[in-house]
Amino acid sequence: MIPSPVLIPDLPSVAGRNALRTFPRLTRSAGLPFLLLILTSLTGTLLAARPLLGQEVRDTVPRPDSLQAVEDTIPQEEADSGVIRVLPRLLDPHPIGFHTGIWEWDRDDLLTSRSLTLADLLAEIPGVLPIRAGDYGMPVGVTAFTAGAGRVRVFIDGVEMLPLEGGTADLTRIGLGGMEVVRVRRSAGGVRIDMEALVPDDPRPYSLVEAGTGDLSTNLFRGTFAHPSALGGSAMLAIERLDTQGPGGEEPGSLSGAWIRYSYLRGKDAGVAVDFRRMSSSRGEPEIPAAVTRTDWTVRSRIRLTEGVVAEGFIAQASLKAEEADTFLFKNEARGQWGGRLSLDRERVWGTLAARRLGAEGLPDWEVEAEIGTDLWGYGGVSASLARESWSTGKAGRNHIRLWTEPLYGLSAFAEIEGGQRGIPYLPPPDPVPDTTGGGGEGTEAPADEDEEAPTIGPRMVDRSATRFGAQFQWRGLSLSGARLSFEADSIHSLGLVPDAGGVTLPGGTRTGYEVAGRVPLLADGLSLVGSYQWWDPFEAQIPEGGVPGEGSDKPALWPYLPERIWKGSVSYHNTFFPSGNLEIWADIGVQGRDGMALSLLDPEGDPTDQTLLTVPWYQSWYGRLQIRVVTVHIFILWENFTLRTENQDYPGRLLPATRALYGVRWTLWN
Repeated sequence: MIPSPVLIPDLPSVAGRNALRTFPRLTRSAGLPFLLLILTSLTGTLLAARPLLGQEVRDTVPRPDSLQAVEDTIPQEEADSGVIRVLPRLLDPHPIGFHTGIWEWDRDDLLTSRSLTLADLLAEIPGVLPIRAGDYGMPVGVTAFTAGAGRVRVFIDGVEMLPLEGGTADLTRIGLGGMEVVRVRRSAGGVRIDMEALVPDDPRPYSLVEAGTGDLSTNLFRGTFAHPSALGGSAMLAIERLDTQGPGGEEPGSLSGAWIRYSYLRGKDAGVAVDFRRMSSSRGEPEIPAAVTRTDWTVRSRIRLTEGVVAEGFIAQASLKAEEADTFLFKNEARGQWGGRLSLDRERVWGTLAARRLGAEGLPDWEVEAEIGTDLWGYGGVSASLARESWSTGKAGRNHIRLWTEPLYGLSAFAEIEGGQRGIPYLPPPDPVPDTTGGGGEGTEAPADEDEEAPTIGPRMVDRSATRFGAQFQWRGLSLSGARLSFEADSIHSLGLVPDAGGVTLPGGTRTGYEVAGRVPLLADGLSLVGSYQWWDPFEAQIPEGGVPGEGSDKPALWPYLPERIWKGSVSYHNTFFPSGNLEIWADIGVQGRDGMALSLLDPEGDPTDQTLLTVPWYQSWYGRLQIRVVTVHIFILWENFTLRTENQDYPGRLLPATRALYGVRWTLWN
């Protein structure tokens, strides 16, 4: 039973007063980035002046008392002469939605989302849980189906953001600035996050400015500038900063960074792009490094071999600089990779082939991935993928198949099967929990004697298999979906971030669950009820005296990162007004929650003979959002956890903010 929320209180007046007081702080902290954005915009425009000579751009401005459409009066022949310089794109034609387990946000979706960070965005997906060590600036990861080290991966334009901090990448240092598409594949085998950089689709320079301020001295600034014809190619600059002082001004934290990309094009079928990205986080918490900076650079070359076939080669390097970060495995070391991709998109058939070379400590020597899909002549579709890894100590392979049908009288079906092994990167071998069941599974050996040589960092092959099948019904705006879930894992690992770097490796087992999701239109036009619910059958095994799931105890077993129930829901409103479409409104009142959850950390205060996992209480956060677009200006108000629940936490003792109200603008500009 979902815990009953408290009554919704009135918006505290202190929110507005604090926001007004913190606005000068925003202008001071964001002043330099904003100036840099403006100067770069002017510089790019001047550098691009030569190819744009002869174009007279005349944008009509609506009268103050009118919401008529803003007409672009550029003559067609002049608009056609505008230069748009972009690299050929590697497409992913997979259908998006609950039935395929793939979710996507494009440029418009990101502009209208209530999410301020990547972790916020991922938390909107059914069954995906953010694992946060506190407020902004603290380490952040995500999980689904107990996915831990090596099972949550982030790619930007096909190049993986190597998890330098531990077993997974810290999402604190992966921003949304400069992004055009975020695509997430969620399955029992893991969570894959593919992000694509902004691609100009207009000959005019493009700018996006996002700024906000609110409670806890929270300030947001994010600026993106893209010019499709600068210095003989195209250029993009993205800068962002999100900071807070925390409750009472005693818990300061921030994340900030910049991303510069330049692309040189040879015609419309080939080009080279150079990326430099730097993202920093700062937080003054015990056992958490005070300041961490991640730097990535990438050089890629793409060429369109023929219609629908694009090839790419890349080389990349990532490094981490941290203060007092003895817990990091590869502090102040550079980690490199190089490889290539091939994309095919021909009528009913599409596919990708990717290979990369890594060969550093804690990484595979080689990794190869291939996927192919086809449209079944209007009856549905199927896709299959396989991956192979070559480590210095062994090999691993996994496969995945998706199948879906087209709706028949609104009803369609889908199925998903996967299995295989993956090596765990970077995670140092912790002291495993003793195996008292005699099963001898991986990760369950007794700790080595003190006289024995300490094990070196290396891969551990983790085996997982899973099935997911269900159905979906859609009719006149109504959408209802349901699926049965089942997966088997031979061991469960921690995320490998700083807060759980000492996590234990637990033996796995088999779990079965169900999930439903839907959208139900309500009486008013644009008003709907949206939500998802995932629940799992109780684990049949028990925890014996030694603390390992097995037989012979009346104590229920706990699986880390797998609460029994996860729920998300909202009453949402979205509508567009006037024939011009220049007034648009979004409004939501919703909730995100889960049951109590175990972590892969042993309770230090527990009985040594009864090794018990640390747990956190049930989580629930009610939120509100109002966003209004007038032409190209978006005005937003966000309010999180407005029921003032004070015990929300993903790590024991690391409390999340009791509440926060934030307001600001998102403004898109051309020329």
